[in-house]
Amino acid sequence: IFSGNAHMQLAKDVAECLGRTVGKNKIGRFNDGEISVKFLESVRGKDIYVIQPLGPPVNENIMELLLMTSALRSASAKRVTVIIPYFAYLREANVTSKTVGKIKKTNIDTEEVDSVLSVEASNLTASLAGSDLARMIEVSGANKVVTVDMQPPGQGAAGGFFRDAQIELLRSSDVVVETLAEVLNLKELTGDTELVVAASHASCITMAKLFKQKLGTILDKNIGVATIIRTPQPPNSEETKPKVEIVGNVKDKTVLIVGDVVDTGGTLCRAAKVAKWGGAKKVYAFSSHPILSRGAAARLNKSPLEKLVVLDTLPVPASKHDKCPKLEQISIANAIAQKIVESHFQPKV
Repeated sequence: IFSGNAHMQLAKDVAECLGRTVGKNKIGRFNDGEISVKFLESVRGKDIYVIQPLGPPVNENIMELLLMTSALRSASAKRVTVIIPYFAYLREANVTSKTVGKIKKTNIDTEEVDSVLSVEASNLTASLAGSDLARMIEVSGANKVVTVDMQPPGQGAAGGFFRDAQIELLRSSDVVVETLAEVLNLKELTGDTELVVAASHASCITMAKLFKQKLGTILDKNIGVATIIRTPQPPNSEETKPKVEIVGNVKDKTVLIVGDVVDTGGTLCRAAKVAKWGGAKKVYAFSSHPILSRGAAARLNKSPLEKLVVLDTLPVPASKHDKCPKLEQISIANAIAQKIVESHFQPKV
C-alpha cells in the first residue's frame, strides 16, 4: 500500500485495518515545480494499491497519481490498483431540465417516484473532463480503479468512462449508513414516519433513495423521501441565485439531507433553510466528500443544520473542525480495506 501527499492519514488507517504499514516512497519537487517520484522498496511482482484522493490541490494530486502509477508499472509491479476516494473533474455532471420538470410534477411520497428515478441515469450529461482523466489513469498503467460515491452518486454512470481498467464503485449507502444512524441518534426517533431523507439536489435522488431503503431496514420504520430543486433565474432577472424549493412533505419531520460534495456549503445551507421553511423539526446532513472551501465552516455554523456528517475521503484540517463544531467525520478506511481484501484474494474474472 502506497500513498501520495493527498491524504496520508487515510492510507495509514487503511493499512492499520489490514495489519500492515504504508510502503516507503518519496515524492518531491524540483525547483521549477516538476514532481519527482521514487519508491524506496521493491515492488517487482507484487500487487500494489495506491491511495490518492484528487482533492485540492487537484492538479498536483492528479500528477502525483499518474507518475506514481507509471513508475510502479516501470518497476515491474504485477498489478496496480489505484484507490481514489474522491474522483475529480466530475463537477459538471448534472441532471437535465427535462428530468427536473418530471420531479417537480411527481408526488415524491408515492410509488411514482420510481419512474423518475429509473430515467435519471439516461438524462445525465457528464463532463468530458472526467472521461479524459479516466483515460489518463488507464494509460499511466492502472489495472483497476476503486472510488467512493463517484458523481453522480448512486448511479454508476461515470464508471463508463473507463474502457480497459476495471472500476469498482463504493457507495456510502452500503457501508456507512448504520454508523450514520448511531452518530445522529436516529434510532431514538419514535414516530413511524418521522424521518425524511432529502436529496441535496436533483442528481442525488438515487443516493437519497438508497439511504431511505437502508435506513428503513436498520430503523424498521417507514422513511419518507424528498428532494431539493434548484431552478436558475431568468437571464434578465435581478436575482442571481437559483430559486431553491423542496419537493416532498417535511412538515413536523426530522430531515436528513444527503449529497455527494460539500464545497462552499452554500447549496447545503440553502437546502437546510428551505427544509426549515417547509416545517421540518430538525435538519441533519450527510455529504460524502468534504472539500469545505471559501468560508464553508462559518457558513455551516450559521445554518439551521443540527449536524453535518462527512466521510474522510478528503482530509479536513483540525482548524476547520474547531471552526465548525457541527461537523463530524466518519471513516471509510475499513470499507476500503475490505475492498482491498476482496480484490486481492477474490479477483474478478
